[in-house]
Amino acid sequence: MRKYKIELLASAWDELNEIADIHIHLVGVKSAQKITDKILNTIALLEDNPYLGVEPKYSQIADMGFRVLICEKYLCFYKVGTDIIEIYHIADGRTDYPKLF
Repeated sequence: MRKYKIELLASAWDELNEIADIHIHLVGVKSAQKITDKILNTIALLEDNPYLGVEPKYSQIADMGFRVLICEKYLCFYKVGTDIIEIYHIADGRTDYPKLF
């Protein structure tokens, strides 16, 4: 079975760092490390299962070719290429995340 390369774009790294900062300030460093590890480990599952995520519920996002992978309250938006998966955004599902697009 073919493995896909996963690439987090700058926007996704920035959002992951923001998530970590929020957890550091609200709960502490261990919480920040735990949630970022969990998100990255969930994203890593896409290497072997690129269609593990679902089609986004908002048609304007789905029509752009995005899929969404859910990790607790966070949504990871990605596109599947020939041999690469690009992670565009990581957002809290409770926010107005469609404005990211």
